[in-house]
Amino acid sequence: MALIRVNRLTYTYPAGTTALDDLSLSVDKGEYLAVVGANGSGKSTLARCLNGLLRPPPGTISVAGLDPADTENLHALRKRLSLVFQSPPDQLVASVAEEDVAFGLENLGVPRPRMLARVEEALKAVDLLSERTRPSRFMSAGQQQRLAVAGVLVMAPECIVFDEATAMIDPVGREAILDLMDDLVSKGITIIHVTHDMDEAARAGRIVVLSEGRLAFSGSPSSLFARDDLSAMRLVAPPALAMARTCGLDPVPGETAAGLALRLKVRYGTDCLPVLPVPPGQAAPQAAPIVPDGKDDHVDEASNPDQSSIAFEMQGATLEYLAGTPNARLAVDGVSFSI
Repeated sequence: MALIRVNRLTYTYPAGTTALDDLSLSVDKGEYLAVVGANGSGKSTLARCLNGLLRPPPGTISVAGLDPADTENLHALRKRLSLVFQSPPDQLVASVAEEDVAFGLENLGVPRPRMLARVEEALKAVDLLSERTRPSRFMSAGQQQRLAVAGVLVMAPECIVFDEATAMIDPVGREAILDLMDDLVSKGITIIHVTHDMDEAARAGRIVVLSEGRLAFSGSPSSLFARDDLSAMRLVAPPALAMARTCGLDPVPGETAAGLALRLKVRYGTDCLPVLPVPPGQAAPQAAPIVPDGKDDHVDEASNPDQSSIAFEMQGATLEYLAGTPNARLAVDGVSFSI
């Protein structure tokens, strides 16, 4: 059953740039959809048209039966469809984490006992319950993004649109957001993930490709990455998928590097490596010698460089933010290395 219908949507900005051109698609309830495309393909414009941040032409979009072109629908529509944007600080409105999550419920007049329970549940879902009293400005970018997601979850929407929501955060924080998307889909929430990252897109059940505002492809990740015209759409296959093909393994869309490494180990054994093509002018990589446990006689010159060759060195570096305050956080603890 379709939750969202887009019917021949064309959107032109006041300056005259047409971002979406006769676009039609539908999104089923509970679906996990990735929207990809090159810069300027219309991805973010589509996301903003879905909840009325940009006003689409009347009759071109329906979200749970509501037309975002009608201003009288916007309040009800935005309770059903919420957006999470790229820049975490731009989405936070309160100075303390739990107050930020409660903001939307307070505006709706939700009774306090019920509101506190829903705030706690949302913070727990994004693993920020222990940070509930912490000022949001002292959080990392990944924590701020998860806080923004909590502020959306607490409103219990039917659909969440993540518009490049992982672009500004570190790999660990990014993985946490992606795992959360998987969990939300398992609970029946519709997820639309706008992204440039093909590894992220491969986790979705369906991928839509936009090109110059038009629909260029709609289908499964495996069918997209099996095409030979990805470069024409200005896309590249996920690195793990491309490596799997190079190594003679069946490609698995959404596979992580760790998953591919495990399959390579099973296929080739622990003491043998697949032969990979070497670009012209580069030396073939050599496998490191295997030293039996307890007999670590091998000296790695790269990790024990001659002191005269060191360009940069750090010894025992420690850094604590807001030291001596209740919001103190140890960021770097006794780190030593040389380059």
